[in-house]
Amino acid sequence: MTKKWLADTPTDFRFTAKFPARITHEHKLKNVKPLVIEFLSSMAPLKSKILALVLQLPPTLSFEEAKPHLDELFSYLPNYYRFPVEGRHHSWFTDDSIDYLREKNICLVWNDIAGVHNPLLLTTDMVYVRLIGDRSITESQFGKVAKDRTEQIKRWAAKLKTIEDEATFGIVMANNHYEGFGPATANSLGLELDLPDLVWDEKKQQRLEI
Repeated sequence: MTKKWLADTPTDFRFTAKFPARITHEHKLKNVKPLVIEFLSSMAPLKSKILALVLQLPPTLSFEEAKPHLDELFSYLPNYYRFPVEGRHHSWFTDDSIDYLREKNICLVWNDIAGVHNPLLLTTDMVYVRLIGDRSITESQFGKVAKDRTEQIKRWAAKLKTIEDEATFGIVMANNHYEGFGPATANSLGLELDLPDLVWDEKKQQRLEI
C-alpha cells in the first residue's frame, strides 16, 4: 500500500502517520522492538516523504509508566524521522515530563481533543498540532463543515504566531471530526496564518483511501 501512496502523490507531497495501536495501546510500549521494526519497514517506501511518525499514547498511560519504555524505544529508533509523542494522561503536562522531553529533545504533541487539557508547551523547536475535536460529528456528515469552530481556529492561529521565533518546524493535522471536513479546517487555519488556499481533489482522496 505504501508503494501505491508513493506513486499516487506529487513529489512535494508529505505524510505523517501514527504508530500502530498494537504498539502504543495494546503493548503500551513494552517489549515492542519487533513490532516497531515491522512498522518502520512497512513505511520504508515512503521514507523520502515522511515528516513525522507519531506515538499517540492511550489516555490511561501515564508519563511515569511510559518513561522507561520511551528510553528503550528512542535508543533504537532511527534518526532520519521525527517522533513526536502525544501523551494524553494529565501526568504528561507536569514539570517532570516537560523537563524530560526537553532534555531528550522529544516533541510533545499539542492537541485539541475532548477530555485533554493540554497547556501547549514547547519541548523542542518543532510543534505538532492535532485538531481532533470531540467526535460528535458522524461519518455521514463528513465532506462539509458541520460544526463551526471559527473561534477555536483563530485562537490556534494566534497561539502559533506566538512561537514563530521558537519553533523552526511545524505540522498541523486536522481530521474530519473537528469540523466535518479536514481540508476546510486546514484552509481556515491557513487563512488566519496568511497561507494560500488548498485545492481539494476528491479523486485523489478516493485513490489514497486505505
